[in-house]
Amino acid sequence: MIKLKALTTNKDAMAQHLLSQVDNIGLTLNQLGIKNNINRHALVSQAWVQKHRIEGELARLDLLVHTSLRPLIKARKKIDQTIDTAIDYLPQSLAKRAHKTHSTLMRMSGGSTSSNT
Repeated sequence: MIKLKALTTNKDAMAQHLLSQVDNIGLTLNQLGIKNNINRHALVSQAWVQKHRIEGELARLDLLVHTSLRPLIKARKKIDQTIDTAIDYLPQSLAKRAHKTHSTLMRMSGGSTSSNT
């Protein structure tokens, strides 16, 4: 616990030192007559904007993947239902084992395990 607190304190001190150096660079450029927007507020706001831009892009990609997979998932469910229906026409002694095998294959491949046993 002490190490974690010391590490956090060191990170905070390092961040404060870094931000004060950013302010010093901005102040020095200002004293030299160079117009700039270099300060801690601009740095933090830019980091915040980029963080939210990346989060938005990740959400867009997640949605794209899910919408692309939806037709495949529907097709798989239909195939599984067809297999279950076909297994139901088998004699009882074979049907029980076939349902168990189908359930195992579905579970191994990440599908649902709704079997008719």
